[in-house]
Amino acid sequence: MRAVIQRVISASVTIDGVVKAGIDTGMLVLVAFEEAATAEDNEQHVRISNPTPQDFLAGVRLFVSLGNDTTNRVWNATGTNKLGVSYIDVHTPAASGSFIDVLVQYYVPNVRAVPVVQLSAEPLPFVKPVPPAPTLIASGSSAGAPFRFNTVRGQLYLIEWSEDLAQWRTLPGLITGSGAPAVVNAAGANRCRFYRVLMFP
Repeated sequence: MRAVIQRVISASVTIDGVVKAGIDTGMLVLVAFEEAATAEDNEQHVRISNPTPQDFLAGVRLFVSLGNDTTNRVWNATGTNKLGVSYIDVHTPAASGSFIDVLVQYYVPNVRAVPVVQLSAEPLPFVKPVPPAPTLIASGSSAGAPFRFNTVRGQLYLIEWSEDLAQWRTLPGLITGSGAPAVVNAAGANRCRFYRVLMFP
């Protein structure tokens, strides 16, 4: 048994020139069955495509519903949801326009009881990692001495300064992190100043 899941704008099934079924925007599941039963009937290869303009950075979750079938079960399931439907998580990123192949393995105690399967898929939620807070590194103890702080590549930073820790002013310009320490020139400061670095946004 083989299956392919694909998100479509519209699809229909035509037999002898007659449209038997159709859907608008949704998930299309194509399933193929072999006439002869083999050992591979306990496995199903599913291809999940990503036709959206967004990348599925965290991977996908494939739901495998066996309905009211209590005899067979998904052998390699990652877990089950609140409704008892088994799912398989694949943590391989799916770029826009690409696909992921998933192997579904079934426990079938009765070889004549072919699983009746309903498949659906959704992208796993992606949580952007929180960059570490910058750490200031002083380069000197005198007023106006430059200082450094660690950065994360692509992260934007704002520099603020104060003479009394109550009122803060912002140095002009944003600093884009390169992954290496950034150097801030504090020239022109005639008095002792306090500095802080803010991540933006």
